[in-house]
Amino acid sequence: MSRADVRPFRDDGRLLIASKAFPNEDVRPSRDDGRLLVARKVFPNEDERMSAARAHAARRTASPFGYKEPMKEAIRAQNAPAAIGPYSQAVRAGGLLFLSGQIPLDPVTGAIVGDDIAAQTERVLQNVAAVLEGAGASFDDVVKTTIFVVDMADYPKVNEVYGRFFREPYPARSTVQVAALPRAARVEVEVVAVSRAG
Repeated sequence: MSRADVRPFRDDGRLLIASKAFPNEDVRPSRDDGRLLVARKVFPNEDERMSAARAHAARRTASPFGYKEPMKEAIRAQNAPAAIGPYSQAVRAGGLLFLSGQIPLDPVTGAIVGDDIAAQTERVLQNVAAVLEGAGASFDDVVKTTIFVVDMADYPKVNEVYGRFFREPYPARSTVQVAALPRAARVEVEVVAVSRAG
């Protein structure tokens, strides 16, 4: 191919590698993601051009996780306590699961389970497991947990029970002491997990 067969062109203010000249002016060379591609069509009217531009913008702004509308999905797990307010048990969005905090509620009676911190922590994590299962996930998919305790003196017992539910590689974790929790619970746990479904 001779020099007469190619011509340079610009994209985003940069002079790009010369591309083969096209005999038909209906098409011109284009660049996308750093690669020189087959020519793009030159649209004969503004409406057609704008429609194509909107479609291109939608493709470029699509989630890297590949989800489509709706961008979020509420999860309802039958074996976990029902929400006691205007919130979802969990929400799936962008390839992740965001679980609302679980307190030690019995999923059948809705009552707080026991006064012992170990028993409460066990019930909390059983509730978390039920929500994860309802979303098609498990503790192995959890990447971040947040533990809320009313008394940091309870932390060693909470940590002991917590360790029975997770295995390496452990998720990232934060533990926070708070003044109070709903329904006078002593511990609450919320998690973020990778979604295997949806």
